[in-house]
Amino acid sequence: MTIKKKLHSILLVSTALILFLTLISSVASAFPVTCNVVSTNYEYEGWPNEQYLLINLLGQKYVPLLVDNDPIWKSHVNKLAKLVLDSRDMYTFRTGDSLDLGQGYAIEAREVNVDSKNMVLLEFTKDGVLIDDELFEIVAPRNYYPEIDGQRTWEVKLDDIQGEDDVVVLKVQVKQVFGGAVGSIIYIQGVWLIDYANVKVFQNGDKFEGFKLINIINGLDASNLGSLIFESSEIRLTQNGIKANEPAIYDDKVVWSDNTEGLGIIHLYNLTTGKDIKIGFSSASHPAIYDNKIVWLDNSSGNLNLNVYDVHTSTSSHITKNVTRESIPSIYGSRIVWRSNGNFYMSDISTSIQTQITNGSNYFSYPDIYGDRIVYKDYRVNDLYIYMYNISTHTETMITNSGNHNAKIYGDSPKIYGDKIIWTDDYFGNDDLWMYDLVTNEKTHITEGFNFGRYYEIYGDRIVRINDIGNGGYLYLYNISTSSDTRMTSSRSAQGNPAIYGDRIVWEDEGIYMCDLSPAANAPIAAFTANVTSGTAPLVVLFTDTSTGEAPTSWYWHFGDGINSKKAMNATHTFTNPGNYTIGLTVENAAGNSTVTKPGYIVVIDPNAPVANFNSNVTEGYAPLTVQFNDFSQKVASRIWDFNNDGKADSGDINPVYVYANPRTYTVNLTVSNENGTNSKTTAINVLTPSRSSGGSSGGSSGGSSHSSGGNAGGSPEPARNVEVKELSQVFITNGNPVKFNFPKNATAIVYLSFDSKKTVGKTTTIVEMLKTKSTLTPDSPEGEVYNYLNIWVGNSGYATEKNIENSVVCFMVEKSWMQDKGIDKPSITLNRYSDKKWNELPTTLLREDDKYLYFTAQTPGFSPFAITGKTIVEEAGTEIQPESDTKDVKNNGSSTIDVEQDPEKERNTSMPDFEIVYGVLGLLGIFWYNRR
Repeated sequence: MTIKKKLHSILLVSTALILFLTLISSVASAFPVTCNVVSTNYEYEGWPNEQYLLINLLGQKYVPLLVDNDPIWKSHVNKLAKLVLDSRDMYTFRTGDSLDLGQGYAIEAREVNVDSKNMVLLEFTKDGVLIDDELFEIVAPRNYYPEIDGQRTWEVKLDDIQGEDDVVVLKVQVKQVFGGAVGSIIYIQGVWLIDYANVKVFQNGDKFEGFKLINIINGLDASNLGSLIFESSEIRLTQNGIKANEPAIYDDKVVWSDNTEGLGIIHLYNLTTGKDIKIGFSSASHPAIYDNKIVWLDNSSGNLNLNVYDVHTSTSSHITKNVTRESIPSIYGSRIVWRSNGNFYMSDISTSIQTQITNGSNYFSYPDIYGDRIVYKDYRVNDLYIYMYNISTHTETMITNSGNHNAKIYGDSPKIYGDKIIWTDDYFGNDDLWMYDLVTNEKTHITEGFNFGRYYEIYGDRIVRINDIGNGGYLYLYNISTSSDTRMTSSRSAQGNPAIYGDRIVWEDEGIYMCDLSPAANAPIAAFTANVTSGTAPLVVLFTDTSTGEAPTSWYWHFGDGINSKKAMNATHTFTNPGNYTIGLTVENAAGNSTVTKPGYIVVIDPNAPVANFNSNVTEGYAPLTVQFNDFSQKVASRIWDFNNDGKADSGDINPVYVYANPRTYTVNLTVSNENGTNSKTTAINVLTPSRSSGGSSGGSSGGSSHSSGGNAGGSPEPARNVEVKELSQVFITNGNPVKFNFPKNATAIVYLSFDSKKTVGKTTTIVEMLKTKSTLTPDSPEGEVYNYLNIWVGNSGYATEKNIENSVVCFMVEKSWMQDKGIDKPSITLNRYSDKKWNELPTTLLREDDKYLYFTAQTPGFSPFAITGKTIVEEAGTEIQPESDTKDVKNNGSSTIDVEQDPEKERNTSMPDFEIVYGVLGLLGIFWYNRR
């Protein structure tokens, strides 16, 4: 026991000494990398006198943000958007198609009619959201290549790109747009695009691919456009003079073999705590680590074995069977694989079961394991091949074959991570690096001229390797996603055995070094929102921190009324006095602080001041448009209406009516006053140009203002206030194929709708709206008890007609509980469609039922407002149970009147003299019959 305590004390003192020496001797061996901004010609020759700026950022192409028309040396060197596309290729597509530009960007074409001219509307979208559009006229088709006189450059400039306005983000050369028999054909040659939605903003100290930014040099003139200077920090984990090698890493744990005195001592270094402890004391080599299990080849007892060490319990175990000097282990989970006497073995340390994988291998190779897959190379059929063994299925697969360049394998062993296998071969005279994807079954030539071919490792989409060029090796990082290759180190004499886990890379160089690729901590960027920004005093406001960047650790709120709040991430404050308040927030973390101020952000109103509020019966329609306005303001002594935003008072009535004669968008302003102040509210009225089909309007939209003949994304003329909920569905429509729009969310009563399309219209959106009351597009209600009022809009108006579609079916569902409550007769359930100025019952069939719903299908010639109705069950006496009347008294509010006009035909029928004569005769006959009895 005494000896153990002494050894333990010596070990602690030694560990502390090593840690101290490590801390004082760890060095950052850095070399600068300068990335210059250069002026670059577009790939498309049609822009010969135009150029753009480019910076090669460690193997990746980025474009500094430049405000249009500014001198090129005024670009923002620290605000970089990745170059998505710079192409001079010819692209051809039709209306209804979408041209994928990459990174979620696309150009979509829609055929429209503008001022009786056939046009194509090109839409620039990001992840399906419209960013910008441009109209191009359709010309007659030609029998030869697109004419130069039809070409036109479409340039998209956007504002607020990381605080910069008027930034060119897209250039497209539209060569020609031809009218065709089935949609117009668009020819594009020349596309330039930057990823403006993901701009990188750099400041000194930031890291990119393991390099730290140390200097930002802004442009001075046309010959000096600016630069970014990075340095690579190589952190030494071992002290000077220590000859450590063969590092391996998992999470924050690094293991290596220390051969300073030829002993072969295994070290475990914790990156979080900085502790370095010995876990193997002599004759140890080739360590590997997974989670808290470490394995290495051990000869400390004079007998070769694989030593397994548990970090949690600090205990060891041994694998002695089938272990030789060539047994370099690889570990994943509880499984360890190695080579011995020309065969490959696996041991599961959780069960102590050992398995022989191959039988009679003929070449030296070191296997690698990931999950239930083992990869290795073997000499068979007079050649070298890469093989993979599946532990679960007990099957072996040949990865390489003689029909490919990468058949002869003269490099070192293959490596595997996930679905990717990498290896080297010198078919071309150098150790070239190759990759095989188990999902796509594709082989990729990663690098050429790769020396030191046995030194490489893979993790995720990153491959690290040592490349021996000249007098020393360099550490390189290859990014599979971006196909970029970056040198990470300066020249050294003896680099090797790189390993990678997450953002950390370790390697040997007469010691152990590490590079951390994770971004450096940045100061947060302050931002906030409020649940309300105006109201009457006392006003209670909840402020929510929405800061971006690195997370803040402290907050300081300025409420503008002399009261401040510290430490609260989100703050609630009560404003007791009327006024306008400027709100500020300062956020801070270890990297720095940031402040945002919003002047006049909170407006507190005197509780006795007036509050302006109004609505209108319509907000859009064809000229001449008659609009009824209704004032709902509070505490009003006087009011002024300005219907056309000309600054002149148009009315002082409570509920005035105004007629808009000319098409355009008008701003309506209501200003109300009393002795405590004034208040205003505005809204917009959109007056449309009458078309042939509209016939004008005096009360609102007649069914939509779109004039596109394609499918695509339609709109709804239904006022939003009458829409309870809506559900959208989108499909790509082609000629002659059945179309089905499914609505799986069950937000409305519609399950699906289907039809056969007679034309190709491309990506098309269908909108189903469940309404609060009957549609404002219908003057009355259908007969019967109404279950649901609905609108169905398929594509743009003008598409879903009998000319373009056929065999249209709507599937809908009705709750059984509603039928029971209302006493509805099941066969009476009907889908009604409003068309030709009346409600029309559609042929409806019961499809199926479950515990909660009945499902019906109905045939319809088109899509518009709908209503699902049913009739009450007739009683035995023959009297039908009638629903309660919806008729209500209409009271005059003093400002407008409603006249209810009687049907003259009904009035005439109930007062005819002939009716009274017949009634009298029937009465006499009844008396006569009674007396005879």
